[in-house]
Amino acid sequence: MKKYNPNIVLLDINLEDEVNGIEIAEYINEHHKIPFIYLTSYSDSDTFNKAKTNPMAYITKPFKKSDIYTNIELALYNFN
Repeated sequence: MKKYNPNIVLLDINLEDEVNGIEIAEYINEHHKIPFIYLTSYSDSDTFNKAKTNPMAYITKPFKKSDIYTNIELALYNFN
């Protein structure tokens, strides 16, 4: 299996799989030191409160390309 060493992770909250983005974020927090950003269409307060897992940003869809670039740059700067 190939190992990856990402500088940052972009997570969607609803992955339509057995695990969701929030669970992946919790795993990242426990096992890795990698900044992550949520990209999601969920803006309700319940989901937002569950997503308080120390993300570097929480971007809601639809978003502009500049939103992604700006938040990635800020996340990497603030994480280091």
